[in-house]
Amino acid sequence: MNNKIEISNSHAKQRIDKFLAGFYPEKSRAGWQKGIKNKEVLVNDKIVKADYVLKKNDEVEILKPPPTLFLVRRGEIKIPDMEIIYEDNEVIVLNKPAGVLSQNAKSSKSPSITDFLLKRCPKIKNVGEGEMRFGVVHRLDKDTSGIIIGAKNNRSFDFLKKQFRERKTEKEYQALVYGKVKDKQGMVDLAIARSKKKFDQQTAVDTVKKENLKSRNAITFYEVIKYFKDYTLLKVIPKTGRMHQIRVHLKAIGHPVVGDQKYKFRKLPAANLKRQFLHAVKLKITLPSGKVKVFKSGLPNDLKEFLGKLE
Repeated sequence: MNNKIEISNSHAKQRIDKFLAGFYPEKSRAGWQKGIKNKEVLVNDKIVKADYVLKKNDEVEILKPPPTLFLVRRGEIKIPDMEIIYEDNEVIVLNKPAGVLSQNAKSSKSPSITDFLLKRCPKIKNVGEGEMRFGVVHRLDKDTSGIIIGAKNNRSFDFLKKQFRERKTEKEYQALVYGKVKDKQGMVDLAIARSKKKFDQQTAVDTVKKENLKSRNAITFYEVIKYFKDYTLLKVIPKTGRMHQIRVHLKAIGHPVVGDQKYKFRKLPAANLKRQFLHAVKLKITLPSGKVKVFKSGLPNDLKEFLGKLE
């Protein structure tokens, strides 16, 4: 493990104990506080206290690194092969299969994008916002497939992250939904908040009624690609990036995603599909080199086969 970390914009303004607990989850925040007190951590070659607030370009040195229990624990997990759509010295673009997490989770033994990135680019351990999210700039839900981009260094991470935050990227998905969507083009403008009834779900909130002060504005555009007997295939363009946004918005207009077990109506028939029919088909983004690139991914075989049965 590299015991020196240069602090980027994404890590600045954090307490050092909180930063270290997120960056190296092998050790608890209390454990890091003890280590800092025992002079096991230096910032710019100086001893600091646990409440030291990090600044950009600070150099954090860990004199006594924790054992890599996290990586050992995940060693039993089979890391899936990933299609690499694009790669250079700054970024890597992958075609994520369904069933793969975007980042590691302490509560899950499912394989993740970060498992793959750590195996391919070990230095990516020092990139990103910590919390087991090494190098991953944005996320896709576990059972959503398609394009995902990772950064190989903190400069690239900050550059790409800023574009997502400022909504300068262009993302496009394909979703198969229940029923016939009446309008061939439309927009869903409903804020999203955490559900009060189910802690692991989100809910759409009418921004005019302001039912939930903790909600965040969210906008999704859609366009009909094709009608089937009981379904509609949509092109979906989210203008914001809220958790489960597309799935929540499509349910809110009465057309939940086929195969989505979390956001479906009970009265709807079960689909012979092992995951939700949602795929990230396109990402337009400016790379750290300044080049504007458009990455594309066709529907995977399981989704193609399901559509074939509807013809």
